[in-house]
Amino acid sequence: MNARSDSQSFMKNLTQGGLGKGIIALGCMGVLVLFVVIVILGGYVYINGNAASQSEIYFRTPMDGERVNAGEPLDVRILAKDEHKISRLELWMDGQLIETQSSTLPGGSNPFPMLTNINPPAGSHTLIARAVNSQNASSQTSITIEARSLDDADDDGVSDTTDACPNEAGSAAANGCPDRDSDGIADTVDVCPDEAGLPEDGCPAPSEDDRDGDGTSDVADACPDEPGSPLADGCIDTDGDRLPDITDACPEEPGFGEDGCPIAGDADGDTVLDPDDACPHEWGLPESGGCPDVDGDGFIDSEDVCPAEPGTIDGCPDAGGSGVEPPEEGGDDDEGVPGDDSVFGDMGSDEAVDLVRLEALSFSVTQDYDEIYCYAGVVGRDMRRYGPFNSIGIHAWDIGELMGGDNSLSLGVVLGDPLELRVECVGTRGIAESYNLGSFTRTYNESQWDGHVIEELSGATAPERGDPGHTFNASFRLCHRTCDDAAFPPPILRQYDEDLFFHTVHYLGWDWTGERDDITGFKLYVNGHYRETIHNSHAHRLNLRSYMPDCGERNEYTLVAYQREGLTYRESPHSNPAYFEGEECPRQVKVSFEEFGVTSLRTFDSDMDGRGPIYGSFWANGIDMESLDFDGGECSWFPWFGCEGFQIHNGSYSIIDIFHSINTEAGSCIGDGCIDARAPGLDFLLIALDEGDDLTFGASIRDEKLMGIDERLFNQSRTISSEEPLPAEFTLEENNLYGQFTLRVHIEEID
Repeated sequence: MNARSDSQSFMKNLTQGGLGKGIIALGCMGVLVLFVVIVILGGYVYINGNAASQSEIYFRTPMDGERVNAGEPLDVRILAKDEHKISRLELWMDGQLIETQSSTLPGGSNPFPMLTNINPPAGSHTLIARAVNSQNASSQTSITIEARSLDDADDDGVSDTTDACPNEAGSAAANGCPDRDSDGIADTVDVCPDEAGLPEDGCPAPSEDDRDGDGTSDVADACPDEPGSPLADGCIDTDGDRLPDITDACPEEPGFGEDGCPIAGDADGDTVLDPDDACPHEWGLPESGGCPDVDGDGFIDSEDVCPAEPGTIDGCPDAGGSGVEPPEEGGDDDEGVPGDDSVFGDMGSDEAVDLVRLEALSFSVTQDYDEIYCYAGVVGRDMRRYGPFNSIGIHAWDIGELMGGDNSLSLGVVLGDPLELRVECVGTRGIAESYNLGSFTRTYNESQWDGHVIEELSGATAPERGDPGHTFNASFRLCHRTCDDAAFPPPILRQYDEDLFFHTVHYLGWDWTGERDDITGFKLYVNGHYRETIHNSHAHRLNLRSYMPDCGERNEYTLVAYQREGLTYRESPHSNPAYFEGEECPRQVKVSFEEFGVTSLRTFDSDMDGRGPIYGSFWANGIDMESLDFDGGECSWFPWFGCEGFQIHNGSYSIIDIFHSINTEAGSCIGDGCIDARAPGLDFLLIALDEGDDLTFGASIRDEKLMGIDERLFNQSRTISSEEPLPAEFTLEENNLYGQFTLRVHIEEID
């Protein structure tokens, strides 16, 4: 039935008593249209963002779960980012507003940093960072810290106020009481204090499937005859770090290192330091950016549609469950070569790639040289340098050693296209003499990739001519994929991208034309250096997340197939190279902290003649927050009574002179009784800024007290927009009950 008859039938229903049904149908159609409009508009708003979009907020310090000293100053550093810019940043602790900082720019700042200090009392505390953007939308993030009381008589990390056994070192799991078997039940109430057991009495409860009765079945129990912690595979774990004592190098001290010892700055113990860890509180592999990847397929769990099943299609296996994308229609033939000539098929890219091998045979020149180099490659792509070659006679050079045999060139071409080859060479004499030997550029159709010998002479056309009297003659052969039927062929490689919902994933994709069941896997080389072994012979792509080039740089990737059988090892030649360009380097500025001025200094309650010893930081923020932290001395009750170190009076102080004075004083003292003082050797920071980023800089300087809370002498910052002309000088000022203070800062662009 066509559209016209449908329309006539519908009108007939209306005119022949079907009016009610027609109205209902129209109503349903209207609701459907409205629903579609809402979905489309909703999707548009969701994808394009609005005022309620979430700001990115990070605690730089302290880290979530960190243990700190109660009552002592604690640096808190927060960074917030938002495409709509941040107008205000707040710090809350346990529901109480601690500090608010507002942007000094009318439209807000991006990124927006906060650097402040708190003095947390003993106990557990929740810190919340709350950001409000320029459109008045708020976002927040939180962490928890544990402030360890300095009042901890048994030094077990459990403050005396909450320690059920304040005079006996114990574990937090047992409320600060001794717990010899680490089962979380204090020895005083544990009927079986030397055997890990289960509540209520702390004794093992043996059963047919759990002969040591520790709650871990024998099938999963690494120590089935010794009661232990279920979190340590059923073995004894004194420090509760989930590593059995028998393999723990620090059995009395919890740690997440491979040896069971603590790792500074690595909260989850995955060897990826917290500042570089995309998931700092979840264990993950370095190649996954520190994030969990349970099935090991290269897709982190938070982005993996099938996190428990290895796969290559959004992290999911293909319909056959192998984890390898199915071949193109036609399948593979019995020899393991694809049934059609499309080596890659679609592979998520616009062009399929094929492989041509160039095997160099001979090379001669018309004059004498000390060294010869050649550049070869596909026209319009990267030219690779080869050489210097070895001389093997009068005007003859061994080019085959570096460009023949197993070292033959692997050249990638678009499937169905001819090979456009360019070779150019240079000869040198001594240090200063260099001669252009000319070049040749030729096109070879697929019919010429049959392995027959080809000879080419440089300088055949005017653009190819080198210096007068300097030419070369080269012989070589071109082969489709391999020049030897019995050879171990190289993989065929290309780089391609896949656009997911909110980001682009960069991949290396490859095919290997041999029988995959006969090889062990592949090895990846980046810029000529081995980087990773891929233990899956059926793998055909790799996420480049862990191998991206630095800004302004370019990485070259090659792949080899390898086979290991007992003591026999075999490896293919390198694939054709694939390349990836790094992002453009961000703008960089130099922030120099030049002079600190002091006037009207009040010293009525100071522990020294002036104000001091002083400590603090000079900082600046762009893509990341950087700081120059210094500590001018200390106050102590023992071995001396009082305060010693760098102090300030009325006057002007060069920042670099302050740092030099602190380091000189610290370096001149040897042995016991020396003050703990340190300072950086530079007075400037180099700050990277993304396009459109604002720059915030400032300083926080405190006076350490022998008794009571340290006094904050100076805590000021300023934000300048990305359009601020540089170089420029800025002065930060603060007047308070301790005096009047100024800080002069110089900022300039770095090329």
